[in-house]
Amino acid sequence: MIQQDWPIQGRARRCARTGREFEEGEMIHSALHREGDTLRREDFSEEGWEELRAAGSAPFSVWRGKYEPPPPAGARPESVDQADAEVHLRRLLADGPSPGQAGVAYLLAALLERKRLLRPLPLDPSAPAATLAYEHTKTGELFLVPAAPPRLDSLAEVQADLATLLGH
Repeated sequence: MIQQDWPIQGRARRCARTGREFEEGEMIHSALHREGDTLRREDFSEEGWEELRAAGSAPFSVWRGKYEPPPPAGARPESVDQADAEVHLRRLLADGPSPGQAGVAYLLAALLERKRLLRPLPLDPSAPAATLAYEHTKTGELFLVPAAPPRLDSLAEVQADLATLLGH
């Protein structure tokens, strides 16, 4: 598993090509451009995107989504308490997660990996294929988590279970 952090800026408020401010709900195009060892992000309105394509630019990666303005200054986004996530993952793993909770355990482990509290480990070839191994970065403990990423048709249910578990 390759883990790489890229310092990529957040979504812009204006089109990188036309300079026009985006409107809430407007479909925008985002592109990553390679510049040496770094990536640079640009966001485009439909018109700006067509201009970029006509100019023959070939970004490294592109995606499309609805523009949502940033929250008001001083507003903090809701975050998950790292300690709560760890406590709940420990409890799920101690109980042996049911098939319905395997997706929740998987997401908790991914969250804690992202927070750098868990580090993925290569598995012994004799280990069950449906298991991921993590090492706790502070205690050195081993966590064996079901390799059960939620399916798209059950994602909303797993997210709801996770939100209930974390009290959100």
